[in-house]
Amino acid sequence: MGRKSLKEERSSMILDAFERCVARFGLDGTSLENIAEEAGVKRGLIRHYLGNREALIIALAERVVARYRMVVDTMLTGLPAKGRGEALLDALFPAETQSTTDDIMVMESLIAASDRIERVHRLMHDWMESYVRQIAGELGRAYPDSESEHCLAVAYGVIGIAFNHESLMPLRLSAAYATRARTCARLLVKSLTPGNRDNRSGEDK
Repeated sequence: MGRKSLKEERSSMILDAFERCVARFGLDGTSLENIAEEAGVKRGLIRHYLGNREALIIALAERVVARYRMVVDTMLTGLPAKGRGEALLDALFPAETQSTTDDIMVMESLIAASDRIERVHRLMHDWMESYVRQIAGELGRAYPDSESEHCLAVAYGVIGIAFNHESLMPLRLSAAYATRARTCARLLVKSLTPGNRDNRSGEDK
């Protein structure tokens, strides 16, 4: 594979700096001067390689979404043939979280930016849709008698619990909360089993 071009190297370096600045100052609190200083380049080079501020935010969103997609794909590929439902919970609620406070800050900033930048909205929206459907697909394979809409609802609930738990990382909650988060997720997944489906149907009548 050929060596990266200067444009690729500089763009990557600037995006690295941008990501660190967003984690530190937030998206709205990050200026081009902050990024230039963090990257060790002149401000004009940011526009030269990545464009205006909106283009810079879009490039960061593309990078972050691509990274999260790769993480999810790797996680699902690594699930065993048997006991995939429980293994999925292990992957979504590891003993030690794989995300950092900086990762969470960047993701939350991009989600907020999606309200005003259509391209960022599309990237984040499509990624979440894909993520929910991937998890729902795994749940459907683990519980083949479950309705697809039920699997989608449980997948979204489980992902929501995982995201919320990670977002509270800065509070440095005790390990008991990680256990509780996983217990909540397991209760949702358990609703896909035949006995629980029957009970739920009876309650809906």
